[in-house]
Amino acid sequence: MSGNIDSVITDSRVPMFKSVPRKKVTASIKGTDGKEIFSKEVTAPETWSDRAVAIVAQKYLTETETSVYQMVNRVAKEITNQGVTRGYFSAEAAPVFQENLANIAIQQLAAFNSPVWFNVGCKMKRNPGESFKLDGTGDDGTHPQASACFIQSIDDSISDIMKVAEKEAVIFKYGSGSGINISTIRSSKEKLSNGGMPSGPLSFMRIHDQVASVVKSGGRARRAAQMRIMNVDHPDILDFIRVKSEQDKMIKTLMEAGLSGGMNGEASQAAGLQNANLSVRVPDEFMKAYENDKDWMLTGVKDKDLRIKVQAKQLMNELAKSAWECGDPGIQFHTTINKWNTCPSKFVINGSNPCGEFVWADNSACNLASVNLLAVHKHHDEDPDLIKKVVNNMVIAQNILMDFSTYPSTEIASNTNQYRPIGLGIANLGGLLMETGLPYDSERGRDKAASLTSILTAQAYICSAEIGKVFGRYPASTTNEDVNDLTEVLHMHRKSAPKGTKVLWDTAIKNAGYIRNA
Repeated sequence: MSGNIDSVITDSRVPMFKSVPRKKVTASIKGTDGKEIFSKEVTAPETWSDRAVAIVAQKYLTETETSVYQMVNRVAKEITNQGVTRGYFSAEAAPVFQENLANIAIQQLAAFNSPVWFNVGCKMKRNPGESFKLDGTGDDGTHPQASACFIQSIDDSISDIMKVAEKEAVIFKYGSGSGINISTIRSSKEKLSNGGMPSGPLSFMRIHDQVASVVKSGGRARRAAQMRIMNVDHPDILDFIRVKSEQDKMIKTLMEAGLSGGMNGEASQAAGLQNANLSVRVPDEFMKAYENDKDWMLTGVKDKDLRIKVQAKQLMNELAKSAWECGDPGIQFHTTINKWNTCPSKFVINGSNPCGEFVWADNSACNLASVNLLAVHKHHDEDPDLIKKVVNNMVIAQNILMDFSTYPSTEIASNTNQYRPIGLGIANLGGLLMETGLPYDSERGRDKAASLTSILTAQAYICSAEIGKVFGRYPASTTNEDVNDLTEVLHMHRKSAPKGTKVLWDTAIKNAGYIRNA
């Protein structure tokens, strides 16, 4: 492969649609007790809300930055320089791309995930063996951690359980989150090789929760983020379902005894598992057992002779009760997720990141960004193709970010390199529906959402193929079967797509053999 994607850059110019005056804001954030915990004078676009400026000032500006523009230029310049160095586009196209990224950010048309704003363009201090580049070599501090989302695997051994805690500490240190399916850890109802009884996965969840409590996300006043997932046939599933509800009751009791409440209050700090979202992994077979009021079998992890019969409805009722009481656990539909897996011959998807939007292979990372649908809509009359242009610029930037980012293990770096997953999502759908007078629960509202997400997704694949024409398709795709697997999912998208967007899917399908991001 040769050449570059200069034409994609120049065809995707994003202008500053109107002059945006600047304002000076004393960005202030108060704690739950009403006392000011942060204050800084910041220059920002007048169109930004004071709340948005305050969040950027506290979370994302470096110590020397006093302006939103400085932060935006730091990130846009570094991504652009890396794009030229890595052959994405020429030095002639670089100013256009940098201006595109800056205009997108200033006009809030889209945004990168937090680690990009935390880390990109900053010199990082690294300990030996802490972080690895995409090629698996160690990092000297010149490469940032730019991915927000990580999925890790865990083995049924003390050694690996503690290694996972170490890797999560690094992930949290640089502002990202980690998800793990803990169903590989034997249950508390099985036996150890020496005849003793294991403590079970919930006990190790508590250890990992303590690590997350100590290591703030990005070193800022932001809680670290974990996802813990358990398969619905694990023998400890009932304990897993109930554990957050029990912790929630403890918090209420401690507050009644006089301890302070709130996310960072004394009661929450005294309770456990406050850094983790929980999800139960459910296959179609379980849902059918629930619908037909059948029994469900729990099976030992190591001891397959351990079989515990429960009622599927009992499990579901317990799950619903706990979710109603405290918001956890959620459900991940294992069969449906893997039906949409673009690489089914390579791996089974077992888990997700902490917020659940990145579902992919174990030991992988994902760089995220979000397109602000309301902001894009406001400029639709001036540029009907704006959403496609924003998508193109973000997909190119995410690929560049992936290339010069770091990862907490060589295995995660390798899988990220092999499959190159990126996550481009949406923001402000609710705001768009309100702005256009479309009820949330209506066919017209759903049609609008379907159309926009279909355009976004198809255009992301089309841009990915343009990148693949220069650099090759994702490295793990080595056979026709791999291309066929991905193409089959694209056909599923097309079948579900609104009529007006099917032509985009035709283009994506036609270029499936070039797609760079699995």
